[in-house]
Amino acid sequence: MPIRKRADRFQVRVSLGGGRRVERTLPAGARRADAVALEATLRRAVIDQVVGRPRRLTIADALDQWEWVKNIDRKAGFSRK
Repeated sequence: MPIRKRADRFQVRVSLGGGRRVERTLPAGARRADAVALEATLRRAVIDQVVGRPRRLTIADALDQWEWVKNIDRKAGFSRK
């Protein structure tokens, strides 16, 4: 089973083919629905990579990247306006 619960955390395991697997452990307090969503995201990324589709960028991903760049700029002394 690709989703299992160990103690208070869910673990997600997705097979990539060729015997390789990706395993992720969700933080404490995550729900089964979060684990199912993560499994779907991992599977979609693997399928997209195999068929040659460009990586899908969600709004959440874009905000995470923007926040990361903003933090790097702040540490370097730059300010974006």
